[in-house]
Amino acid sequence: MKKIPFMLPLLAVLFMFAGCSKDDEPSISTFTIINNSEKYETSLDEYLNGTMYEVVAFELDENGINIGQINIDDIPYGGGRSKAIQVQESCSKVQVSFKAVPPESPFYDLSSNARLYIASLGVIKKGDNINIILDEETMVTKNPSISKANDNSIKFLDYLKPMQ
Repeated sequence: MKKIPFMLPLLAVLFMFAGCSKDDEPSISTFTIINNSEKYETSLDEYLNGTMYEVVAFELDENGINIGQINIDDIPYGGGRSKAIQVQESCSKVQVSFKAVPPESPFYDLSSNARLYIASLGVIKKGDNINIILDEETMVTKNPSISKANDNSIKFLDYLKPMQ
């Protein structure tokens, strides 16, 4: 009978650990950027090849308000990808921006190398990893405004063609 008072605290601790489930933990949401564009051949610049340079992802809340920014390494053409990037818990959308040529290019400062934005936003679902894919057909725009993103968007390949 003397063992019962000592066993009660032990049982209480066991029930506390058993009562915690993974459902109670916050879900970690991530995204990966995949560059499926193919090598773009041009005589103008060795760097204009489909690589995404100076990649930035903007975290947006459910109202489209920017709540964070993530700088990402360059993502090469032909299936290059970023690592899975964790977003804030309040993030519900991601907008990806990049440049078509790097700073070491002689054409870096031209207006044609404006920062591009992938026109469709990556919608984040709690606990999931989403893929944001760039290929020749992906619509891009120079306008970072979410509400106007599709107004002047153009296919990525069509954007590259005049730059040669």
